[in-house]
Amino acid sequence: EFSRRGLVPRVVNGNLTAPFAAAMALSGLGLSFTYASCREPLKGARYLSIGKEGVFLDLALASPPGHYRSKAALALERQLIRVLGKGGGAGR
Repeated sequence: EFSRRGLVPRVVNGNLTAPFAAAMALSGLGLSFTYASCREPLKGARYLSIGKEGVFLDLALASPPGHYRSKAALALERQLIRVLGKGGGAGR
């Protein structure tokens, strides 16, 4: 599916810590979601909170078929689709 859509992930890693994921996002290698309690003080990092007003960004979910995805990743995918819908973001 990745190849068919012309997507080439820079890195595939199924075991990231919250600080490592944040560092990758900071260097432009990905997008990181974490709990406020897991935030690391990284110079230049900008943490956004989805609070009462919400933060709306274009978001794409891409997962290689046939590869293991954790229960947490699957739950996040289901939740994002449930909240945002398949055709557009909530609140747009």
